[in-house]
Amino acid sequence: MTTETIAVTARDYVDADNCLAAAEAAYIATHHELRGWDLSPRWEDDERETILLTVPTWASRESEITDEQIEALRAEAAAAGDSAMVTICDSALAYHESSRIECARVIADAAAQGE
Repeated sequence: MTTETIAVTARDYVDADNCLAAAEAAYIATHHELRGWDLSPRWEDDERETILLTVPTWASRESEITDEQIEALRAEAAAAGDSAMVTICDSALAYHESSRIECARVIADAAAQGE
Protein backbone atom coordinates (compact mmCIF):
# COMPACT_ATOMS: atom_id res chain seq x y z
CA MET A 1 0.00 0.00 0.00
CA THR A 2 1.32 3.42 -0.86
CA THR A 3 1.50 6.11 1.79
CA GLU A 4 2.30 9.76 1.94
CA THR A 5 3.24 12.20 4.64
CA ILE A 6 0.95 15.06 5.52
CA ALA A 7 1.78 18.02 7.75
CA VAL A 8 -0.45 19.52 10.43
CA THR A 9 0.14 22.61 12.52
CA ALA A 10 1.26 21.75 16.05
CA ARG A 11 -0.21 24.91 17.60
CA ASP A 12 -3.67 23.40 17.06
CA TYR A 13 -2.77 20.84 19.74
CA VAL A 14 -0.75 22.99 22.17
CA ASP A 15 -3.25 22.40 25.00
CA ALA A 16 -3.01 18.61 24.75
CA ASP A 17 -0.77 16.63 27.08
CA ASN A 18 0.64 14.81 24.05
CA CYS A 19 0.53 16.90 20.86
CA LEU A 20 1.52 14.00 18.63
CA ALA A 21 -1.21 11.70 19.91
CA ALA A 22 -3.76 14.52 19.77
CA ALA A 23 -2.92 15.30 16.13
CA GLU A 24 -3.23 11.63 15.21
CA ALA A 25 -6.54 11.28 17.06
CA ALA A 26 -7.94 14.41 15.42
CA TYR A 27 -7.07 13.17 11.93
CA ILE A 28 -8.59 9.76 12.62
CA ALA A 29 -11.72 11.43 14.04
CA THR A 30 -12.33 13.09 10.67
CA HIS A 31 -11.26 10.04 8.67
CA HIS A 32 -13.19 7.25 10.39
CA GLU A 33 -11.94 4.58 7.99
CA LEU A 34 -8.50 4.95 9.59
CA ARG A 35 -9.56 3.80 13.08
CA GLY A 36 -6.96 1.41 14.36
CA TRP A 37 -4.24 2.68 12.02
CA ASP A 38 -0.88 3.86 13.33
CA LEU A 39 -0.20 7.15 11.55
CA SER A 40 3.32 7.37 13.04
CA PRO A 41 3.01 10.96 14.30
CA ARG A 42 6.35 12.71 14.62
CA TRP A 43 7.85 16.17 14.71
CA GLU A 44 9.06 17.66 11.45
CA ASP A 45 12.10 19.16 13.17
CA ASP A 46 13.38 20.32 16.56
CA GLU A 47 11.33 23.53 16.40
CA ARG A 48 8.18 21.43 16.92
CA GLU A 49 5.91 23.67 14.88
CA THR A 50 4.74 20.97 12.48
CA ILE A 51 3.58 17.41 13.08
CA LEU A 52 3.94 14.83 10.32
CA LEU A 53 1.51 11.94 9.86
CA THR A 54 1.92 8.99 7.50
CA VAL A 55 -1.40 8.11 5.89
CA PRO A 56 -2.46 5.77 3.09
CA THR A 57 -2.51 7.67 -0.19
CA TRP A 58 -6.19 6.89 -0.70
CA ALA A 59 -7.06 8.54 2.63
CA SER A 60 -5.07 11.69 2.03
CA ARG A 61 -6.57 12.24 -1.42
CA GLU A 62 -10.20 11.51 -0.69
CA SER A 63 -11.28 15.12 -1.20
CA GLU A 64 -9.57 15.27 -4.59
CA ILE A 65 -11.61 12.53 -6.24
CA THR A 66 -13.88 13.82 -8.96
CA ASP A 67 -17.19 12.55 -10.24
CA GLU A 68 -15.50 11.96 -13.59
CA GLN A 69 -12.96 9.63 -11.97
CA ILE A 70 -15.74 7.74 -10.20
CA GLU A 71 -17.71 7.48 -13.45
CA ALA A 72 -14.63 6.08 -15.21
CA LEU A 73 -14.10 3.57 -12.40
CA ARG A 74 -17.78 2.62 -12.59
CA ALA A 75 -17.50 2.04 -16.35
CA GLU A 76 -14.43 -0.17 -15.87
CA ALA A 77 -16.18 -2.10 -13.09
CA ALA A 78 -19.30 -2.58 -15.23
CA ALA A 79 -17.22 -3.78 -18.18
CA ALA A 80 -15.47 -6.26 -15.88
CA GLY A 81 -18.77 -7.47 -14.42
CA ASP A 82 -17.92 -6.21 -10.93
CA SER A 83 -21.43 -5.37 -9.72
CA ALA A 84 -20.25 -4.70 -6.16
CA MET A 85 -17.90 -1.96 -7.36
CA VAL A 86 -20.63 -0.53 -9.59
CA THR A 87 -22.87 -0.26 -6.51
CA ILE A 88 -20.10 1.45 -4.54
CA CYS A 89 -19.53 3.90 -7.40
CA ASP A 90 -23.25 4.67 -7.58
CA SER A 91 -23.21 5.39 -3.86
CA ALA A 92 -20.09 7.56 -4.27
CA LEU A 93 -21.78 9.55 -7.02
CA ALA A 94 -24.58 10.20 -4.50
CA TYR A 95 -21.86 11.71 -2.27
CA HIS A 96 -21.76 9.02 0.41
CA GLU A 97 -18.41 9.69 2.05
CA SER A 98 -17.40 6.10 2.77
CA SER A 99 -18.09 5.11 -0.85
CA ARG A 100 -16.09 8.06 -2.18
CA ILE A 101 -13.23 7.03 0.09
CA GLU A 102 -13.38 3.46 -1.22
CA CYS A 103 -13.37 4.69 -4.83
CA ALA A 104 -10.41 6.96 -4.06
CA ARG A 105 -8.57 4.00 -2.53
CA VAL A 106 -9.23 1.78 -5.56
CA ILE A 107 -8.15 4.52 -7.97
CA ALA A 108 -4.98 5.25 -5.95
CA ASP A 109 -4.10 1.55 -5.75
CA ALA A 110 -4.60 1.15 -9.51
CA ALA A 111 -2.43 4.21 -10.16
CA ALA A 112 0.29 2.83 -7.88
CA GLN A 113 0.27 -0.49 -9.74
CA GLY A 114 0.62 1.35 -13.03
CA GLU A 115 3.71 3.26 -11.89
